Amino acid sequence: MRRVFIWLSGADPAILRNCTNLTNSERIRFASLGALVLIPAILGAFAMSYALSLMTHRPTLYMTGGLLWGLAVLTIDRYIVATLYKSTIRHWFGTTSSVLIRLLFAVLIGTAVAHPLVLLWFKDSLTQNLAEDRRTAVANRIDRAKADAAAVPTAASESAPLERQREERVARLDCLSELQTYEQSSNTTHVSGCGVTSGSVTCGPRCAEIGNQINQVREEIRILDGKIETARKADAAASKSRQETIDAIDKKAREDLADIEAKFSDDYLARVAALSELEQQDQQVRFVKLFMIGLFVFVDIMPLTMKLATPMGEYERVRDTMVIRSIHAEEAKQAAIPQIEAALAQMYADSERLTAEMNALAKVSIDMLHAWHEHRVVIEEQVRIVRQRTPQGEELATEGRILDVRKIDQQAWDSIVARTMAFMTR
Repeated sequence: MRRVFIWLSGADPAILRNCTNLTNSERIRFASLGALVLIPAILGAFAMSYALSLMTHRPTLYMTGGLLWGLAVLTIDRYIVATLYKSTIRHWFGTTSSVLIRLLFAVLIGTAVAHPLVLLWFKDSLTQNLAEDRRTAVANRIDRAKADAAAVPTAASESAPLERQREERVARLDCLSELQTYEQSSNTTHVSGCGVTSGSVTCGPRCAEIGNQINQVREEIRILDGKIETARKADAAASKSRQETIDAIDKKAREDLADIEAKFSDDYLARVAALSELEQQDQQVRFVKLFMIGLFVFVDIMPLTMKLATPMGEYERVRDTMVIRSIHAEEAKQAAIPQIEAALAQMYADSERLTAEMNALAKVSIDMLHAWHEHRVVIEEQVRIVRQRTPQGEELATEGRILDVRKIDQQAWDSIVARTMAFMTR
C-alpha cells in the first residue's frame, strides 16, 4: 500500500533509493502526500456519480462515469503534484509562475468536484423546492382552466319567455273555463279576473262569447307550444356548444397537467436553479454553499498546498545533485559533439577515398583479366593456324615451338601481374 501511495505522490523511486540518511522519513512523507492525492479523486468519483444519477437512472452509466471522472481527477492531481518540486537551482520567478498555474488549475478541478457535492448536501431542500414548484405550476394551470371555463358566456334561454307566456295563457284558459261554467250553471252574476257572467242560466250570447275566447286562447297555447319546442331545441344546441367548449378547456388542462408532470425536470440544471432560488430566499444558504465549495476546493488543493508548505528534504537535495550531474553530462556531451562530428567527417572522407581506390584497383584487375582473355584468344587462334599449315612429318617440331611460345607468353603475363600487384600494394 505504501508503494501505491508513493507512486501517487509522483516520487521517483531512483531518487528515493539514493536517500540513504532519511530513507524511512522520506518514504513516509511521500506516502502521506499520495494519500492526500487520492482523497479528491474519491470525492470526485462520488460527486460525478451523483451528478449523472440526476440525468439517468441506470446505475451502470452513472457509476462508470463517476469512476472515469475519479480516475481523471487522480491523474490530473498526480501530474500537478509530481511536476512541482522545490529546488535550490531553479529561478524564483519560474517556480512562482509554475506554482500559480498549478494552483489555479487545482482550484478549477476542486470547484468541478465540489459543485455536485453541494447539491447533494442540499438534496432534501432542493427536492422540496422542486416539488413546490411542481405543485405551483399544477395549481396555476388548474386555476387558469377554471377561469377559462367561467369566462365561457352562458347562452340566453329562448324558451323561458315563451313558457311564461304559455303559463299566462293557461291561467286565462282556466279562468275562462271557470267563467263559462258559472255562466251555464248560475243565475247570479259572477265576477272573475277574465270577465263577468250574464246571470242567465242558459247558454246565451255571453256563453258563446266566452267559448270563442276559450278557443282563441287554446289556439294561442298551441302556437306557443310550437314556439317553445323550437326554442328548447335552440337552447339545447346552445347548451351543448357551451359544454363542448368547457370540455375542450378541461381536456387541454388535463393534457397540460400531464405534460407538466412528465416534463417537470429534477435534473442537475433544475437543482442548480432551485439552489439559486433558495439563495435568494435565504442568505444563509449562500453562505453554506460558498463554505462547502471552499471546503472541497481546499481538499483538492491540499496535496499541492502541503507539498509547498513542507521544507526541502533529502529527496529534493538528492534530486538537485542528480539534476546538476545530468546538466554537466549533457554539457560535456554537447561540447564533444563538434569533435565527434569532425572525426566522423574525416572517417567518411577516408572511407570515400578508400572506396574510390578499391574501385580503381578492381577496375584494373578486371581490365587485366579481360586483356589476358583476349590475348589468349589471339594466341590460340594463331596456334590453330600454325597447326593447320604444318606439313606432315613436322608436327612434333611445331608442337615444340608452340610449347616454347606458350612458356614465353606465360612468363610475360606473370611479369605483368607481378608488376601490377607491386604497384597496387604500394
